[in-house]
Amino acid sequence: DIVQLNLSAKIDGYSAAIGYPLILGKLEGRRREIVLFGREVFGLVPTGDDLADAMSAIDCVQEFFCSLGMPRTLDEFNMTKDEVDGLVESIKLSKGERFGSFMQLTPEDVREIYLSAFKD
Repeated sequence: DIVQLNLSAKIDGYSAAIGYPLILGKLEGRRREIVLFGREVFGLVPTGDDLADAMSAIDCVQEFFCSLGMPRTLDEFNMTKDEVDGLVESIKLSKGERFGSFMQLTPEDVREIYLSAFKD
């Protein structure tokens, strides 16, 4: 939650189409739940490869949000990668080296999440 809240404080009109799929992709311990979500919500047929199935579900979530006209990348908010360190530092100052209620993250995890939200 703090990753998304911090980002929404930086950009006006933060898009769940960016943050939600990125966070889902980090939930390795909950991959099976994501696969089930994909099956129940999007009608995906499991292939037996939980990683591939989870990624398909995440893609469907992002496509759904984008079908509503929501931005897909931070570039679409005119953000640059140079701004990521400031976002990470603000979380580190307020939350410390490990934080998160849904899953434990470090500042480096957050940096990786934010950087993965750019086109390249």
